[in-house]
Amino acid sequence: MYTGEIRLLHYHYWERKQAFQYKEDIYLHWVAFAVLGGRFRYELGSLEEGEAVNGDWVVCPPGTAFRREVLQPLSFFYLGFEWSTPPSNLPLGKLTFADQERLASAYRYLQQLDALPPEQAMLWRNRFIQELWDGYVLQQLLPMADYWGTEDSLMLSARRKLQELAFQNVSMKELADETGLSPVQFTRRFKAAFGCSASEYVRQLRLDHGKRLLIESPLTVDHIAQECGYDNGFYFSRVFSLHIGMSPSEYRKTHRL
Repeated sequence: MYTGEIRLLHYHYWERKQAFQYKEDIYLHWVAFAVLGGRFRYELGSLEEGEAVNGDWVVCPPGTAFRREVLQPLSFFYLGFEWSTPPSNLPLGKLTFADQERLASAYRYLQQLDALPPEQAMLWRNRFIQELWDGYVLQQLLPMADYWGTEDSLMLSARRKLQELAFQNVSMKELADETGLSPVQFTRRFKAAFGCSASEYVRQLRLDHGKRLLIESPLTVDHIAQECGYDNGFYFSRVFSLHIGMSPSEYRKTHRL
């Protein structure tokens, strides 16, 4: 597979979407749903069907019936594009990105680009999407062992599960049981793989989500706490203040445009 050049036509970010307005659509251009959280089921005509979660793109070619159903509240980028220079093998269906850190970093930048003038923002979005696509192509070219480096495949699977469940009641013991490890072994192995404990990782996911909701939504702190997986606004505010250095209300006042 040789890399191709993408020209981004349309872009939109959806946060925790409960259902699709249209259960089926046919596009005149290429479309990708890049998933940040949640889960959805898809069918691409009679070509492919499956489920996609965080770290996956579902790529649909023009003129193909794209049927979809939200299974867990879905956060994703809608990308409409065409190929300025097509790759040697056109992508189709689910693409899974191995480099989750690079993916998460690019997604954070994409979410902040609305602060730029529209034309400039679109140019930068195109650049980030192109870089992600190039990284995926490289992932296919390199031997798997070389690409993963020293990362632990069992812990990568556990991290993906945490990303799916981060805003719910997460039981670290149950997750450790699923991996066949004791809680102590699981904690040590997760920290060795990612530099933080599983609990710290979930906390960061929740705080990042909380920061986005404080800036982008009119929800109350109590409501945001529930959306982030906390029982109440008091506890969320306490955790937020301790790790962000200011209260949620101060953060909203400082960062909202």
